[in-house]
Amino acid sequence: MDKQQGKTMASISTGTGWAETGASPVFKIIEPPKQSKWRCYLWGSHRDKDNGYMVYIPTEGHEPNWLARWMMRICFDCRWVREP
Repeated sequence: MDKQQGKTMASISTGTGWAETGASPVFKIIEPPKQSKWRCYLWGSHRDKDNGYMVYIPTEGHEPNWLARWMMRICFDCRWVREP
């Protein structure tokens, strides 16, 4: 058991990370998802645009279908608008 722990500690202390090898780290650039042309004015805020409003913008390709948009309009007074 001591022998096994010794091997583990040796492999940890002689790691091959980027700091030990002298290579620079690789960073990934995070790109925001593309926004859809659809806008959803939430909870009746399409009537009062002068005093501020809440807008939901889905990502491209994840827009709701016509039935979901229609039900949101009837139940929650949310207005979906396609911007040019």
